[in-house]
Amino acid sequence: MNTIIYYFLKAATWAIMQVYFRKIFIVGRQHIVSDRPIVFACNHQSAFIEPIFWASYIRPPLHFMTRGDVFVKKYLWFFKATNQIPIFRFRDGFGGIRKNTDSFEAAYEVLRNNGNIIIFAQPGMKWEKRISPVKRGAVRMATGAMEGHDQLEPLIIPMGINYTDHRRFNSDIMVKLGEPISVKAYVEKYSGDLRQIDEDICQNIAIQQKGLIVHIENPEMDEVVNTLLDMKQNNIWFPFLPKVVQTDVQLNAEIHVARNFNSDATKANWVDSIKAYRQLLNDAGLEDYFIAQRKRFTLPAV
Repeated sequence: MNTIIYYFLKAATWAIMQVYFRKIFIVGRQHIVSDRPIVFACNHQSAFIEPIFWASYIRPPLHFMTRGDVFVKKYLWFFKATNQIPIFRFRDGFGGIRKNTDSFEAAYEVLRNNGNIIIFAQPGMKWEKRISPVKRGAVRMATGAMEGHDQLEPLIIPMGINYTDHRRFNSDIMVKLGEPISVKAYVEKYSGDLRQIDEDICQNIAIQQKGLIVHIENPEMDEVVNTLLDMKQNNIWFPFLPKVVQTDVQLNAEIHVARNFNSDATKANWVDSIKAYRQLLNDAGLEDYFIAQRKRFTLPAV
């Protein structure tokens, strides 16, 4: 019954994603293999979209590490049916923390049975286009599953999920899976030194994230850089169909814009120009999209 519920919800949320987003860009699904367990290490920009998106667009069933405080008794059947494992934080009290032993054992068992788990590798959920320090949970989960199971060869795959604006209907979503990281290779390299294994794999994830996630360095510049990103998006055109496109052209363009702005010593000079441009658009009742795309909507002369 649980399997039926999972796949029913998978189909339903897939349909919702198809309607909600204008365009879905996905790159890197070829890295997902069926003969090795995988821990997916993902960023976390929205409270709800990431888990249902990945469950909808990744073919193998996923298990999710979920906030333990939401596991109320009357909904336990739902959490079990959707492969969710509770994880408790310090704010949940020592009683909750003690329950994490059982939660991690459940996660280890998933991996030992060649299953797949998604864990949010950055602290907390933040709606911002920013890379946060990588938590060690993904590494600890993979190495913990290997204890007493030397034949196990888990992978960690960094994932980046980016939105033009996830709060707006008919916006775009850009997702990319990074290169798989062989945990066993690090265990053998450092002879089981967990501290060194943690540090090196987390560093690998952090380096890969730079090519997976749009990063605006200064929070005070969010509005300015998002305007630049909107302008860049508006100059890239894709046909209405297909809905799902396997390209990272738009994502790479946005990463490039943000990276250039972060490193430009003259960026302060951009601010007034961008604000003035936005004011002109507002005064004229226009949007940059229609200016950028005007040639595509112009009828030929008769």
